[in-house]
Amino acid sequence: MRHNPLMGLLLVAGLILGGVGPKPAEAAPSDRWATDQFFRVEVQPYEKKGKTIVAGFVYNLHYQPARVRLEIEGLDSQGKVVGIEPGFVDTIVPLRGNTYFEVPVKIAGATQYKAFVLWYDWLGEFRGNIIRFDH
Repeated sequence: MRHNPLMGLLLVAGLILGGVGPKPAEAAPSDRWATDQFFRVEVQPYEKKGKTIVAGFVYNLHYQPARVRLEIEGLDSQGKVVGIEPGFVDTIVPLRGNTYFEVPVKIAGATQYKAFVLWYDWLGEFRGNIIRFDH
């Protein structure tokens, strides 16, 4: 096998330009959640048999029904994140509609909660394309 010096140079340049080095600081939550353009999540915690339940609605602002998974952040009284847990929405969030959910959480020290759509999958054939038929 022949050694190609150009390929070696491109590999080194790719490593340098590709971000090999110190890990950047974690982005602020408002920068992390690109799903906010498609979904809005409202939450309200309550106690049930001594357990904390985060309940609320996921609103679908987009073009297709979707399946979603949530990330729930527990915040202390100063608003600092003290823990994170996944949340599962068992039903489909309809097109430009909403779905109710309840998630039991165990985040020590949390006095308030936020939820974000962590993962989504559009359902349907057109994936947001608008089809117009002129007669």
